[in-house]
Amino acid sequence: MSDNPQPPESSDWKPPAAKQTTLDAFPDLLKPYVEALAEEVHNQWARRRHEEGWRYGPERNDRLKETPTMVAYRDLSEEEKAYDRATALATLSFLIDRGLIFGDEPKAGDPRGNSLVEWLNSQNKLNARRVEQIWESRDPETWKQEPQAYRFLARLASGFGAPFLSYDIAAEGYALRREHFSDRTVFSDLGNQQGLSLLETGALDGARQLIQSLKTDGLANADTAGLEGRIYKALGHHEADPEKRRQHFNRSIEAYAGPFERAYRRYREQGEVSAAGEAYYLGINVATLSLFAGEGESSREVAIRVKAVCLETLRADEAEGRESPHWLLATLGEAELLLRELESARRYYRRVVELAGKQVRVLNSMRRQAVQIARHMGMNRTEIEAWFNPPLVLVIHDPGSPRLLEASLKALLVEEPASVVEVYGTLSTQNELAAWSLLHRAGYSLFPTLPLGRKQTLEQFSSGQEQAEIREILHAADRLIGEVTDIGEGERLPLAYFHQYLEGQVALRSESLSARVRRVILGAELASAPASPLISIWHAGDLEVEAVAAAEHPVVDPISAGQPVVARSPWVIRAMLFSDAKGYAELDTAALQIFNEAYLGVIGAVTDAYDDQLLSKRTAGDGLFLVFDRLESAVRLALDLKDGLAKVNWNALGIPGTLATRTSLDAGPVLVYHDPVMHKPEVAGPFVNRAARIEPITPLGEIYVSETFAALVRANRITGVQFEYAGVHILPKGYGSIPLYRMARTSGL
Repeated sequence: MSDNPQPPESSDWKPPAAKQTTLDAFPDLLKPYVEALAEEVHNQWARRRHEEGWRYGPERNDRLKETPTMVAYRDLSEEEKAYDRATALATLSFLIDRGLIFGDEPKAGDPRGNSLVEWLNSQNKLNARRVEQIWESRDPETWKQEPQAYRFLARLASGFGAPFLSYDIAAEGYALRREHFSDRTVFSDLGNQQGLSLLETGALDGARQLIQSLKTDGLANADTAGLEGRIYKALGHHEADPEKRRQHFNRSIEAYAGPFERAYRRYREQGEVSAAGEAYYLGINVATLSLFAGEGESSREVAIRVKAVCLETLRADEAEGRESPHWLLATLGEAELLLRELESARRYYRRVVELAGKQVRVLNSMRRQAVQIARHMGMNRTEIEAWFNPPLVLVIHDPGSPRLLEASLKALLVEEPASVVEVYGTLSTQNELAAWSLLHRAGYSLFPTLPLGRKQTLEQFSSGQEQAEIREILHAADRLIGEVTDIGEGERLPLAYFHQYLEGQVALRSESLSARVRRVILGAELASAPASPLISIWHAGDLEVEAVAAAEHPVVDPISAGQPVVARSPWVIRAMLFSDAKGYAELDTAALQIFNEAYLGVIGAVTDAYDDQLLSKRTAGDGLFLVFDRLESAVRLALDLKDGLAKVNWNALGIPGTLATRTSLDAGPVLVYHDPVMHKPEVAGPFVNRAARIEPITPLGEIYVSETFAALVRANRITGVQFEYAGVHILPKGYGSIPLYRMARTSGL
């Protein structure tokens, strides 16, 4: 070793200029924390000094280790406090700039007088993740006093393309309408927003029930009429029978036509300029639905009227120097498409794409409508779809090759940067860390999966810089996919579970967004990519997969870049069903005897057909617990059981009509063991416990499934079943809250 080591390359380094931060520049709600953080900065400094042997002294003496600042923060001079405050201000400023903190929401009775809506308006760098954080950390008592906050946040979530989150927010707010009956406009908006979210997630029955609730409560308005029209339009598109389809479209036209004619008269005959927007919104729906109902001439006549209103509004905006809203241009594009003016339609639609940016919900709705019109008019749908920028869900995977270059991934993103709305993938290797870091720096919405869990993922990487990068990515992530926190220390769930969950989530999300999916293997040619559960899932589903590889130099060492070695896990993926009959406890002796024969008879007949696919079968009174080797068997049996029980006329058998069943399904890794008492296989683990908690909150006559179950079903390409989002539900006995879906049969099963 040299006696004269060379100075480091940064020996001439000078610290960057400090950002000038003052207390006045901070959000009001953060200001009280500056002094508290300054005190903690001093306390931390004092703790270190105390460990090193320093104590109080009237003057600083390094030999005796004495200093006058070894006192409580309150006894420091103002000059000394200023140093600690500067550190506190710099720390908070750093976190605010990166969107990591936003300040606490005001609480009920806040003496500062802040309202929730004012506080929400003051937040910067809001995105879907931050909206979700605000929602999850809310103070229910404060929010109940300000229903406007629910409306504000629900609209934000919807605008960020998060209909599930928007539904949860709007539903809780709408439930307060009895207590705040004077805020009619707010609750009309909340009800319509809730219905819109249900519509966007495919829950058409739930949306129709919401419309009825709005009407019953006297809260229906013009937006409700538009929502009802959209529901019947969606039902028409889902209906296979031509006559029923036409009836649905006509019901939709009825919802729009009356309000359109009234708004059109106010604009044309009474000169009410403000009625123009209402007229062209309602009118374009009448025109398009008339086309769908087979009334081409009526469609064309209304489209001409709508186009005229839109062009007049557009010219007025231009004359006043105003920027026209994107929905005006979208309406013009749709009217021109109905009139077969394709070049003009394309021009207006392209302008909307530029204006809307990443407003996924807006772009999806516009694109779906245009494609449906093209299909009904016999146009080239591919050509029409090319006018838009369909959202893209990107899935990245590193099978262990060391040949990933940043340039390769950058090229993929540059190809369609505005399209990528969300990125999914695993995070466990150096290649994947390099990719996620790049994606994080580029500002994409991240949904990583950690097959090894947080702790071991960090332990996989030796350098402090890599660990810091991982922590930053995890903090910035919109959501961690498939994270399990309640298994034993050192336990490892099977890698296949995380990969199936990941692919299933991508499938559910792409359905919700009507998005394209690109599945990318990083750093390897397809033919030479090593096997992994995720690649096997892609191949089994005959899904399109592409490789991003480069022949230049590798960015990481080939030994450390490979897929991490995961010990064989004792956990296996299984599906579980719980079912019971509400009203069973009230049956008298005679009814119990009939119930045991009829109810258990149906269960016996259905389950017997699946005996070779059941790992375990248990009954207790009206309760039923089944464990399946295969997800598809769980899906089919649950639907058969619901149909079989629905056919029984309980009243005719002498059993009260209040008797009804509810069924829940969950899936995930479980431990399989041999029960020495019953002498048969049984299962245990957190997923079994969670499955038992879903059934009690399932509505009567319904099948509710966990998000995990729905994702695994989608990952395994099980067809003929549909899932409607049912919101986030609080599970009994302290098991937290989870998203649930309503499962139903489609015509294919």
